[in-house]
Amino acid sequence: TYYLTICRNVYVSKDYLGSYVFNIVPNVITNVLKVNEDVETILIKDDNDNVLYCNHPDFFSEKQDEVIAEYKDKLQFSSKSKYGFTVQSSISKSMYEERLSFYTAIVALIFILILICAIVTSFILSRYFYKSIVNIIGILQQSETENYDFKKENEYEFIRRSILSIRDNKNSIEAELAEKLALLKTYQLRTLQNQINPHFLNNTLNLIGLLDVAEHKKQTKIYKLIKLLSDLLSGVTDTNEYIVPLSTELEYTQKYLDIQNIKYNNKFTININAEQNILKTPVLKFMLQPIVENAIIHGILGAGEKEGYITIDAFMQNNFLTICVKNSGNVIVPEKLEELQQNLTENVQPESKHIGLLNVNQRLNLVFGKTSSCNIMCDYNEITTSVII
Repeated sequence: TYYLTICRNVYVSKDYLGSYVFNIVPNVITNVLKVNEDVETILIKDDNDNVLYCNHPDFFSEKQDEVIAEYKDKLQFSSKSKYGFTVQSSISKSMYEERLSFYTAIVALIFILILICAIVTSFILSRYFYKSIVNIIGILQQSETENYDFKKENEYEFIRRSILSIRDNKNSIEAELAEKLALLKTYQLRTLQNQINPHFLNNTLNLIGLLDVAEHKKQTKIYKLIKLLSDLLSGVTDTNEYIVPLSTELEYTQKYLDIQNIKYNNKFTININAEQNILKTPVLKFMLQPIVENAIIHGILGAGEKEGYITIDAFMQNNFLTICVKNSGNVIVPEKLEELQQNLTENVQPESKHIGLLNVNQRLNLVFGKTSSCNIMCDYNEITTSVII
């Protein structure tokens, strides 16, 4: 057994006080250095490159040269401490290569695992986002006339094009809405211009009717006429509602026809039929008045008939409310009928006759959309004007 002896001189203000000596057992040094089992040889050298410690048992013996030769043939690592000692260690090349291969394999395995995880994660995310994109495409296809074809364009281009199309449709809808609002204001102005203090007229008519009853002690034909006209004016003065149930509109139409029948001395019969389950269906207020007015003036009176008829049928057909007004009398020649129907289809204002029909058609389109319409057709001695909502 040998010892590693360390000597150091002690000075205080350049005055020598003495020296301290440490005798260290090699095993203690080995424990302090915590040598890895892969390290085969450890050397501790001083500043003069003298070997102070070696963990090889044959170093401080006759086989020292063999140990040094073997040490130099290995991979060497060195580290210098602040106390002037240099610690050198060595490991065999085979061991180094074995360890390098081992750790390289571990790194490669970790990289492969990370790559597999990345591929699986990418697949899951791609599948998730693909389903979302397919759902979006399905929603966008509802407004498309053609089915989406992956071969023609990718899904992102389809979504981009669809969004641009939606934006264009939005602008088109806004423009159409602005046009409808402008038309609505125009009709409101027309209505206001045609209202010559209707409240005053209504109250005056009621007063005249009461005076007539007071004078004759009974309800005369004049009173009945005034009462019908007063009821109609009550509906006209209520400008807050332009949508009424079908039953109310038919009631207004009946009163208007009764007034006209009194005026023309019962020249036509009136027959109104409507299914009970559709009486609450919302319709435009006073939309039938221009139609029945045309039926009387241009149809029954125009033909000079002694007695005509007006029949109104209301029913549901293909989920649309259909109201047919049929009247006897003077039929429209085919050329005029075709021109009138074209004006209704294209919303072209005629010069004189049938203005009321076009106004009804425009109001229907304005409130209920383009699916609603007003149509007219002729058969032998009968004219049918239909309103579809």
